[in-house]
Amino acid sequence: MGNQNTKLPLAIAILGLWISIVVGGFWWYEIRLIRPFLNSVALFDGQRLETTYATNNQAITLMHFVDPDCPCNKFNLPHLRELQEHYQQLGVRFVVWQQGNQPFPLQGFDEQYQRPKLPYVPATPAVAIWSRKGELSYFGPYSTGLICSLGDGFAETILDQLGQGLSPAVINTTGTGCFCPTKPVYT
Repeated sequence: MGNQNTKLPLAIAILGLWISIVVGGFWWYEIRLIRPFLNSVALFDGQRLETTYATNNQAITLMHFVDPDCPCNKFNLPHLRELQEHYQQLGVRFVVWQQGNQPFPLQGFDEQYQRPKLPYVPATPAVAIWSRKGELSYFGPYSTGLICSLGDGFAETILDQLGQGLSPAVINTTGTGCFCPTKPVYT
């Protein structure tokens, strides 16, 4: 009888230790990915962007702005891949501007540029879309909310309108969702 009285507390202690290790492991796994997210609305100002990143290539151009350190990219990348698969075959050019100095983890772009900081881009991931005439048609987030997919984002709407010969101009937008602030540029 005395032997069972010592086994129960030992079993409870082992179970408690195991639960603590599991909970601690989950906490560590999540905490290592934490980075400041924008907790307010971000203003995407297209007038300032237009002179910095302008394109003159006679093709509809989607510019993807990315910071590889932003954990929100894992939600954006599947959507971006769907956009590439659907719209590149329609002649849309895809250009990426990456913040930082890391090697490019992204593939499938017609052009790739890198800067330590992305001037006038308040948060990443973000997108700018240029018309065939070289006019900025959209600047802002891919969509609102945490996750988007082909068909429910702003980029598809603008690309479809440009493909139909329309001239949308949604260049000053606000965004909320999963994105990270870019590094500040002091000029």
